[in-house]
Amino acid sequence: MNGFDDDRAAARAVRKLSRQMGADRRTDREQGYEFPKALRIGAPWALIPLTFLAAAVLQLAFFAWQVEWLGGVLFGGSAVALSLLRWKLSHQRTWWRKVLEVADVAAPLTLIMLVVAFGYHVEVMLTFLAVGITLAIAHNMRHARHSEGGELVTTTAAGQAGGGKDRAAEWRAWTAENLPAAHGSQLTVLEDSGERLTAGVELRPGQVPEDITEELPRIESWAGGIREGATAIVGNFQNKLLLMIPRKDALDSPIPWHGPHAPGENIIEPIELGRYRDGSPLAMVLPHTKINGKPKVVAHLLTAGMPGAGKTEAGQVSDFSIACRAESALILCDSVKAEQSLHGLDQAAAYVASTAPMIRWLLTRLVNHTIPARAAYLGNPARNLLGKHLTNWVPGCGLKFLSVHFAEAGALVGVEAVTTIVERCRSVGIWIDFELQRASHTKVDTDARAMFGAGQSFGVEDEVDARMVLSDRLVDLGADPSAWGTDNPGYVYMEAPWVPKARRTMPARYDNIGAADLSAAVAEYRHLFQDLDPVTADSLGKPYAEFVATRVAARDAAPRQHSFNPAAHGGAVASAQAAALTSPAPSPAPSSTPPTLDGIAMLIPSQPDHHDPDELTPEEETQMKNEAADELAASFAEMVDRDDDPDLAFETAAELRAATDDVRLGTAGDLPAPGAFVRDESADIEFPGQPPEGPKMPKAEAVAVLVEILAGIGVGNEFAPKDLYQAVQERTGHSGTWVRQTLPLLASQGYIDATAARGRYVVLETDLKPELSYSR
Repeated sequence: MNGFDDDRAAARAVRKLSRQMGADRRTDREQGYEFPKALRIGAPWALIPLTFLAAAVLQLAFFAWQVEWLGGVLFGGSAVALSLLRWKLSHQRTWWRKVLEVADVAAPLTLIMLVVAFGYHVEVMLTFLAVGITLAIAHNMRHARHSEGGELVTTTAAGQAGGGKDRAAEWRAWTAENLPAAHGSQLTVLEDSGERLTAGVELRPGQVPEDITEELPRIESWAGGIREGATAIVGNFQNKLLLMIPRKDALDSPIPWHGPHAPGENIIEPIELGRYRDGSPLAMVLPHTKINGKPKVVAHLLTAGMPGAGKTEAGQVSDFSIACRAESALILCDSVKAEQSLHGLDQAAAYVASTAPMIRWLLTRLVNHTIPARAAYLGNPARNLLGKHLTNWVPGCGLKFLSVHFAEAGALVGVEAVTTIVERCRSVGIWIDFELQRASHTKVDTDARAMFGAGQSFGVEDEVDARMVLSDRLVDLGADPSAWGTDNPGYVYMEAPWVPKARRTMPARYDNIGAADLSAAVAEYRHLFQDLDPVTADSLGKPYAEFVATRVAARDAAPRQHSFNPAAHGGAVASAQAAALTSPAPSPAPSSTPPTLDGIAMLIPSQPDHHDPDELTPEEETQMKNEAADELAASFAEMVDRDDDPDLAFETAAELRAATDDVRLGTAGDLPAPGAFVRDESADIEFPGQPPEGPKMPKAEAVAVLVEILAGIGVGNEFAPKDLYQAVQERTGHSGTWVRQTLPLLASQGYIDATAARGRYVVLETDLKPELSYSR
């Protein structure tokens, strides 16, 4: 919604409130006439005997005509018709007033119908006598309030009465004494009731909205409002505000969740999540809003709040409604407490990633495969269902709108793919909800934080935390979620393109969802849950297919066996090694006999191939050896401390010696310089279990074999470099040093990623890319 629409909506609201609270709602005394007090009090009581008298006369008449049944039908139909008409004409009143006005009409006609049709009965007469007395008392109370000022009189802090008093004059006097910065501003009261004070404030030249918003607690005290309840709504003009000061908190009690909003409707329809303090619905518009007349995805959502502020329950409310919409699919990610927070909701999601390695893998697949695949589909008129070149996702294109919710997203700090996906995924119909406790630079990359475009803040520790999610201007206008902390779970400020500017400074509260409610809703709306579309499913590859197969097996509850379960760490490595042992080894590359000098082998490196662009420079080789030495030294020290694997310790010691050997004697074909070190092979120590050196496979082919070994470990499983040494040595002839040198290459290509544990990696990708080349 643009600024022009905001102004029109605000103008309509002002006109509506003016009609309701202006000339049409003036008191009897203000309009210059007043019914006698005795008549106002006595009229309802006089109607009681008149009704009984009318019933007696009509009963005698219909009895004389011997058509009592006709009289009963006529007056019964009249009671129903007039009651419905009274209800319809009272549609702008509160429900209890509607009930009273309908009873005023229905009770007399119902008594006449019963007396005419069935005659006099003591039970009927006494019942309607009690009903008549009750309605007369209620009628007196209601009209007494109206005649005295429309609502209950509220006493302000200044000691003057509200209601019929001149609030504008009070405002001028009070600001002159207590609020000099706002003195001279004009107050126009739109509503002054026992529930709220709503007024427009027009500032004089030189005054700014902050002169009002920074003093809201004092204005609350003057108006008799609840603590932290006042809201100042600022539109496109700096000299006009709308003050809303509630005297009763509509958000004080939790709002029950009544199930998903509009299940089965298209995802483009608004999703109601709760309500604002003035009772209007808190809504979210996905996947787009109209900009220049065209639909476009405009913003991802950054969610922050303290533990216990209601983020998890709010996420369940929004996620479940999203999962129940047409052309929509949901992916849930939580590596911290998935079993607790996603229980039940995981059945509504198309895919669930519940470990850090799987979430990292998912991010990599989305960036490198899903986004390009969806972009190619939308941009090709021959493929998408609309037959057009689409620059953005639109309904009916053939792709599901994909919502990805990252719960406890602070665990993803340092993952570069987070920034990349936020940059690239909007136009292909992927929306991100990034939820964490504090959106500081230590938890989310500042580049990614700047690109979300929408934010919602639950209770936080202080104002600084709020400014990490909400704009500075909004916080300066009074939107301070730090006032709640954890005292008001579900309270939220939402700042997003789909939220009108007039609502952004108003607190709202999410519906309160319980575990039992969620479980019942899953069973009821299971038929609306949707899987991913074929393009997106294919881009996620084998792990998604395995997830779907496992879910289908569980739903069918049939005895079937799948080999899709990820192996434990040790089992995955054993499987990879077993695959390496049973797979036929490729033909080894021929090697030349090292040159000798007087029968002594020389340590002379092979002459570099000047046509090989992958040859290491001396600086790169030195750096690689230093890194390898550091890693091996740490591993060796750890194994010595444990003293549980002597064979592996000997092997690591041998590799440490080789990695730190940095003797360079020139190029092949040259004689050693005088006094240079010459290696004596007879003095070498053979460590137990040390594999013999043999012919080595070309590096490009060896990389492909290494990726194949990683496939045996399995996507999402972790490994250490030493887990690969034996299989690589047997299949390629390369040593562990080569493995460690090659792992950074695979990490840069998205095949693996380093974990938080030192020296461990996680497998992200096992499909060999044609462009993969050895660059070390």
